[in-house]
Amino acid sequence: MRDGRKHLRRATRILSDTAIAEDVCQHAYLKAIEKQGQIRDPEKLPGWINRVVTNAALDQLRHRERQQQAYSARGEHPTSQLNGEDRLVESETQDELYQLLDRLDEPVRQVVVMRTIQGMTGNEVKQSLGCSAALVSKRLHRGLDQLRQWIRESQREGVAKP
Repeated sequence: MRDGRKHLRRATRILSDTAIAEDVCQHAYLKAIEKQGQIRDPEKLPGWINRVVTNAALDQLRHRERQQQAYSARGEHPTSQLNGEDRLVESETQDELYQLLDRLDEPVRQVVVMRTIQGMTGNEVKQSLGCSAALVSKRLHRGLDQLRQWIRESQREGVAKP
């Protein structure tokens, strides 16, 4: 996309996080590629992509705000408020989680990541992957069950180690 830097700057200004902004832009570009045949006036494509990037960034920002409100309601603190040692533990835990996610079958992993990490709704995942809501639900539950099982096994092994 020729306006890629402009889109990235816009998304970064909204989100204050370049990595998440890059993901938002990539998602917008994929959406543009999927829908390009439906646009009647090709000259309006750059403006449409700009709007998609902006909306996706705002959606991501709202999602992040909802997560922070949920943390506050439960009396928990998001990672940004943790001290150095707690951040290290959080980071190691995330690394372990990503290793477990990598062990899932690709179709299951896609759904789990989209729903739990990217915060997409079931309907958004269904549309993105082009499959039924029932299949999205089935893959999500299968993936989460498998992750829970691996975590329990890991915890038992950790307790057994000297």
